[in-house]
Amino acid sequence: MSEPVNQSAAKKSKLSPEMITAISAVFIGLCAIGISLYETSLIRQAQKGSVWPALGGGYSYNQDGFSYLLENAGVGPAIIEYIILTVDGEPIETWDQYFDKLEVDINNYLVTQASGRIVSPQSKLDILYIPPQRNIDHIAQEQARVDVEICYCSVYEDCWIVTMNERAKEVSSCDANDRLQFIQ
Repeated sequence: MSEPVNQSAAKKSKLSPEMITAISAVFIGLCAIGISLYETSLIRQAQKGSVWPALGGGYSYNQDGFSYLLENAGVGPAIIEYIILTVDGEPIETWDQYFDKLEVDINNYLVTQASGRIVSPQSKLDILYIPPQRNIDHIAQEQARVDVEICYCSVYEDCWIVTMNERAKEVSSCDANDRLQFIQ
């Protein structure tokens, strides 16, 4: 014959409704924490995107003169950490050295300090302006020898390096190391 089944042991092995409810509550709580962390990361990305700077540069040469300009086409401010100006691959420290290297005599020019400056969104900054004068054509013709590297950061300390010939690339920080920075 069959043996009697111990009913109390069978009842203990089954989950009670209270236990199922408790396990479900813990599972739902863990899912809510996961969703909250994911939403937080999305919000952080959106905040960074809402203040993303996009700094670019170049030169302008026309009847009004010659200028190097920076433009922040982004939606957030660009904090310029450093500028490295080179002629023929050699770093230049001042505008006077720049003119000497290009073998041009310029006696009248305006300079705006850019390193450490904040460039507002959708604004331009002339870092060098040379009004119309003799020898200005020579500077424009020699621009193939010149490069400018600018490292800038956002308010969230995301940083990029941009040159006259390349698009901005993201870097971990603006560290010029021992390279000669342009003083202006």
